Amino acid sequence: MDLSKKLEDYITGIRKNIKAGIPCNGIFVSIRHDQWIIKEIIQNTQFLSQSYDIIEMSQRIWHISNNEYSILKCTCGLPKIFFRFSSGYHSTCGNTECKKNNKIKNFNKTNNDRYGGHYFQKDSESRKKYDETMLRKYGVKHNFSGNMRSLSEKTMSEKYGVKYPLQSPEIKEKEKRPA
Repeated sequence: MDLSKKLEDYITGIRKNIKAGIPCNGIFVSIRHDQWIIKEIIQNTQFLSQSYDIIEMSQRIWHISNNEYSILKCTCGLPKIFFRFSSGYHSTCGNTECKKNNKIKNFNKTNNDRYGGHYFQKDSESRKKYDETMLRKYGVKHNFSGNMRSLSEKTMSEKYGVKYPLQSPEIKEKEKRPA
């Protein structure tokens, strides 16, 4: 995009402030008082009106300062939600299913980076540490081996009058409620 010298100076100032960790409030105030610059910003970010009903000035300036002249899309194809100038966009469109899938993807990526698989116990070091901790704390290798199972059943019987959690109407009711 071709930007005027004045707008280019504003954007350069914003980039410098961000790099230095300085808030950009003063620059944004200066932009708000310059109608010519506002018109230029709107003109350079017209593409946003294709996907958004309400477009904040910070969203428009974010696009210009990041040289991003297209709509950022979620994996489902809908436009992502703009958060704020310092952070940019959310990673999804805000749809519950997309947020859930993104969370799972990030969880799997983190575990893959840290442990070499989707679950931490795929790594022999992690598995060994888990086994040692269980032995040290509870005297068993796995959480439902030995007397751990009977202890769990005893506690459930005392607290709820049932052997297993989903036999309790109280716990079933909690399970139905959204988090």
